[in-house]
This record gives sequence, C-alpha cells and structure tokens, in this order.
Amino acid sequence: MKDNELRTLIFLVAMTIFLSISLSGMEYDIRGVVSEIELQEIETLLDEGAERFLPLFKLDSNSRLEVMVCKDVVEFTTRTNANWWNGGHYIFPIIYLQPLHILKERGILEETVLHEFIHYCIEKICGKGCPLWLNEGLALHFSGGKDSLNCMQRL
Repeated sequence: MKDNELRTLIFLVAMTIFLSISLSGMEYDIRGVVSEIELQEIETLLDEGAERFLPLFKLDSNSRLEVMVCKDVVEFTTRTNANWWNGGHYIFPIIYLQPLHILKERGILEETVLHEFIHYCIEKICGKGCPLWLNEGLALHFSGGKDSLNCMQRL
C-alpha cells in the first residue's frame, strides 16, 4: 500500500469514527431487568435508530432517552395500559419494552425498538400535536413494521 493510500484510509476511518460518535451522541438511561449483553444490544439498536432518523427528521442528538425493560407482561401492561401483545410503548419521556426474551422469541426486538424510537422522534417534532393514526402510520412505515399490522400471525 502506498503512503498516500494509507493516509487516505486512516483519514476515512477517523471520519467514520467521528461521524458515528457525533450522530449517535444521544444518552440512554436503560433500566429494568437486562443483562450487560442485552444492555449493549438495546444501545446498539437505539444508536442505529439515531443515526438513521435524527438526520432525516433534522433533530438534535444531544438529548437523553429513557428506556424501561419490564420484568414481565403484567408489569408492561400495568405501566403502559397497553395491550399485552404490544412489544413496546412510548409514553413521554420513556420507551417501555416487554421483556427482551419475549421480543426476541417473537422476532420483533429490532422492529419494536425502532418503532418506539420513531414515536420519540415524532414527539420531538410535533409534541402531542400529531394525530394518533398518523403517528402510528409513520412509526410503522419507518420502522419497517408494516407486517405487524397482522400481529396475530406472530403470536
């Protein structure tokens, strides 16, 4: 490898690191029953969401997002008043998730985290002013969750 090529490669790697740090500069407060591996998994999914959607929606990454991983379905439904089949639920300023093993078994962990992250983004843009039908439609569209409209197939 020539000297110029090496310098270019080092520069590109350095820029990639700088961009990933600056785009995913959000802070996460993740609570609940999670292992260290699951904690990293959630942070990675949230970082991917931040990198994809914060620039798209022209949102600042200097904010804090709380995530609560519930210990069981009963805790999830009690805290959120959501249906038991929902994988997650966003209530300002917290994303509530069902136990991660349930989301993984259903094959919807990534989709659920991204879906709830989109709700967070929409609320940052519109506050409470976005109609529920539009909020859900946007979250389904951007999270890739259009298939979850037929959620009974996954249960």
